[in-house]
Amino acid sequence: MASINVGILVYDYQAIDVVGPVDLLHSANSGFLEVSKVFGPIDDDAISRAPNFIFHHVGITKEPFHLFTSAITLTPTTTVDECPELDIILLGGPNPVGFELHQNSTCLYGSSRWKERNYQPRRVSMGQGELS
Repeated sequence: MASINVGILVYDYQAIDVVGPVDLLHSANSGFLEVSKVFGPIDDDAISRAPNFIFHHVGITKEPFHLFTSAITLTPTTTVDECPELDIILLGGPNPVGFELHQNSTCLYGSSRWKERNYQPRRVSMGQGELS
């Protein structure tokens, strides 16, 4: 199965909004399932059909970034300028007090590669149970 590139935009988000989905997706990774066989039987056919998620923590720079509400420091693995093409973009809910997304972050959606694909964003609001 082809790799699926997942981008996590690094800004001051609520950690639980990102940590949970990343943990869930990583747990479904073919590589993770393979090494998990030591804990119990996992069908080889299931492993062969499992996706291969590659996670990219995307920052404006690669400087470590401190998430205010959780005391977690993230080090981006790539920048908005160097980021590979993404299949999924994961955005955590920001600290709503004074939040502004850096202007360069819009390149993830505003880039020509998204426009060429006629990409139509889908929004999932887990707190409201809303999908559009």
